[in-house]
Amino acid sequence: MNDTSDNGSTGPPSVSADIEMTLENGSKITNPVSAQERFLRLCLLVALVFLTGQWLWRSAERPEPLQWHHGTSFTKFFRVDVNQATWVEWIQLKGIGETMAHRIVADREYHGPFESIDDLLRVDGIGPVTLNGIRPWLTVSSGDSAIHSPGDMEHMQEFSSSN
Repeated sequence: MNDTSDNGSTGPPSVSADIEMTLENGSKITNPVSAQERFLRLCLLVALVFLTGQWLWRSAERPEPLQWHHGTSFTKFFRVDVNQATWVEWIQLKGIGETMAHRIVADREYHGPFESIDDLLRVDGIGPVTLNGIRPWLTVSSGDSAIHSPGDMEHMQEFSSSN
């Protein structure tokens, strides 16, 4: 069942054949878009806009951060060696976020090890208040031993009772 088209070839009609349409004013339109194609394009455009809006709305939502508190084992046993701690260990301390932890590690790598806990004051963003808040959990490695800051047990007891 071969069809014969106007150009004399046999076979199924070509899908990509140009359609020419003449309007009343005499102008010709090649491949006019049918009403069905316009409707399909409109539906696709609406779906695209809807999905883009949904994606933007979902990406703007942020989950609530987990609320957690340090347990008693944290206040008794956790220590951060200022010369060996990674940024992950630093962010465990109250008042030290990810950015500050990266600053501390970068300062230590650039300027060399800290000689005392008070040397942390050279890091941009750490002032006396922040340093005093984290001092009980800090140690400075000196060869094989770690030096704890003086009076850290009293400060830890004050911190534990205030939380």
